[in-house]
Amino acid sequence: MAIITLFSGCDDPGMVDTRKSDGKAWTELLDSAAWRISSDPAAATRFADAALKIAASGRLPDTAIFRPLELKAEAMWNMRKKDSALHLLDSARTLANDLDESALLARLMLKTGKWRHDLSDLSLAEKHVGDAIRLYKKFKRDKEYASSLQELGEICRHKGDFIRSQKSILESIGILEKYKDYKQLGNAYLDVGNIFKDIGNAKDANTYYRKGLDALGKLGDSSQLVPALRLLGLMKRKIEPDSAIYYYSIANRFDPDKKNPASYIMGLYNTANIYLDRNEFDKARSLFDSVYAFCKKENMYGGMARVLNAYGILAMANGDDVLAEKTFTKAIELADSIGEKDLAALLMQSKVEFYESKGRLASALALERVSRKLRDSLVSAEGKLEILRMEKEFQSEKKEMDNAGLRMENARLIAYGRLRSTLVWLSIMVSIVMSLLLYYTRRLQKEKSLAYEALMQRYQNERDFRQSDAEASKTTEIIQKRYFIKRDEQELLNALLDLFEQKKPYLDSQLKISDVAEILNTTTRNVTNALKGYKASKFSEFVNIFRVDEAKRLMENPQYANMTIEAIARDAGFGTKQSFYNTFETITGVKPSHYRTHILITV
Repeated sequence: MAIITLFSGCDDPGMVDTRKSDGKAWTELLDSAAWRISSDPAAATRFADAALKIAASGRLPDTAIFRPLELKAEAMWNMRKKDSALHLLDSARTLANDLDESALLARLMLKTGKWRHDLSDLSLAEKHVGDAIRLYKKFKRDKEYASSLQELGEICRHKGDFIRSQKSILESIGILEKYKDYKQLGNAYLDVGNIFKDIGNAKDANTYYRKGLDALGKLGDSSQLVPALRLLGLMKRKIEPDSAIYYYSIANRFDPDKKNPASYIMGLYNTANIYLDRNEFDKARSLFDSVYAFCKKENMYGGMARVLNAYGILAMANGDDVLAEKTFTKAIELADSIGEKDLAALLMQSKVEFYESKGRLASALALERVSRKLRDSLVSAEGKLEILRMEKEFQSEKKEMDNAGLRMENARLIAYGRLRSTLVWLSIMVSIVMSLLLYYTRRLQKEKSLAYEALMQRYQNERDFRQSDAEASKTTEIIQKRYFIKRDEQELLNALLDLFEQKKPYLDSQLKISDVAEILNTTTRNVTNALKGYKASKFSEFVNIFRVDEAKRLMENPQYANMTIEAIARDAGFGTKQSFYNTFETITGVKPSHYRTHILITV
């Protein structure tokens, strides 16, 4: 077996005790490699090589090569030699396929898929994980099947296919609940929570995060609770900052050895931002210093750029405008130098706000144009990559269909030549069948071509739409973005939307849900149920969306240019000034005065 010889070069004398049997020495070497896989991957590689040398001797079964190959690949992955690790794992998969070791092949497929996922190679990751799912399902390996489904769900989530992602992970949860595998079950609950977080459903996200916390709590190991605690802290950061700090502090206490340093430092960063939002600058500065030191040590330049941006905000708060501008510029340049264009565009917004706060509106407008151009170029680049990927798939399918048609045509001619003298009628029938198959194959090819052109047109339309006014909002689309709603509730929601758009009852600051229910001849409970699953899941949020849109229309109207913001708030239906300010900033992300200034500049 040439592949064994290829990966078995070990010249480390003394690692193998020749007095022991090959099997026992092989086992001890693997245990040593597994023990050092994280702490000393270079040593783990040497032990794995020694085990490979024993496997290459031919005195052990052929399958003895796989475990040391996997361990060596994992060690190389931890040493950040990711291309070499994947090459090694691909070789192991080829060997497993040649030896018809389906169970081993499935395990290697799943691991390859996970690594491809980490490298953001989502298409290839989905293919490998899908192969693992089919093999595990065929051999009825339920727990491994559940793990593969969970990984597929995560891949689909990062591709934006939330429905398929949720379906895959929920199926894995059903299997894991039967086996009471609380560690994997808890992580699956957290994955579902992440899906709801991505689609803006904070309520259900919190529900599944708590389910994950409960499941992981049954393991009796407090360090296992850390991921769930940090996710809960992230969800609470904006709405309940005190609760967020509590969750982060508990997580850090349960993870004193920093088994997951990236998660630990993210918790510190989010906690620092909470203190920054609350103007507790000394506490924020101390935590940001810790985050910056960690990121610098680990060469995490994106994290360093984010902390520099925070330093700029702190400098603004201290009145040091020169330092603030210098720090903002340094953060943007660092993000740009590492190719993080999206991060650079994001950090530019802090500098834009700095310019606006200092009345340097021309500079703010110029930087905002640079930021928007950068974002547009990112969208364009992503679109080009998607086009190239689709075109590659299309050309591959087209080539395969052409080859299939050619093979069928050759088969028809050969069959006709051999059977012409004795099976004339049968040959005619075969020719007809083959011709029909060829016809439908070409028809399918044509449909594929039309579908491809439609995809290109859809991409063009989407890009044109993104380049239009990004700040335009459509109340109906916001309200109608839903997940799971019954038909009668949809009809009630449509009636509710018509009422608010035509009659504008929200202009009454004393409007109650009972008033609306009476107008629609229904109950308050039915109105509440109709709003479930929406971003505006509460009646008050629903009403405030319309009031904020009304306020924006008034601020954009030149006839109201001399009217105060408080007067506009009253005309839009808000009862108090503070309620208007809080609601406007929650929905739009900016203060009313900032929004009004931006509109005037644009006009």
